[in-house]
Amino acid sequence: MTVFRANNTSDVIEAVEQMFIEASATDAALEGVSVTVAEVVNEDPSSCPWIGLYPTNVSYPSRSLGAGTGQRYQRTAFVIIVQYSGGDSGKECRRGLETLVQGVISTLLNDQSLKGQCDTLEDMTTIYDNYQQVEDTFMQEAIITITAVTTVSAF
Repeated sequence: MTVFRANNTSDVIEAVEQMFIEASATDAALEGVSVTVAEVVNEDPSSCPWIGLYPTNVSYPSRSLGAGTGQRYQRTAFVIIVQYSGGDSGKECRRGLETLVQGVISTLLNDQSLKGQCDTLEDMTTIYDNYQQVEDTFMQEAIITITAVTTVSAF
């Protein structure tokens, strides 16, 4: 009897966390960024630049072409909340946020296996969500949604 084991979603998210930490040492767009996993969403402009990682759902659609009974994909969906604060205007803050988003997307595209945790990335979308001013500080947020796809392992 074949036994299947789903991939651990925490392994996927923690691989992404490690990718951003490593990239912050070499990519100026991610310099000084704080990266958290499943923590309360940041509300403090002084904690920016800030990245939060949150799993949202996992689906297991069946594989039908060339696969036997029981073969499944595992689609792990998660969001990356990216926050930036600074500048003398919303426009300047927006430019800083976009530089940070560019660094996040570039990091993901440079290792689409997420350190070997998946086969590929699908459905990458960025939503610009939250524009605020806290006292004299502008703070903006983007939410990047991503789906990491792999096959459920048999052993």
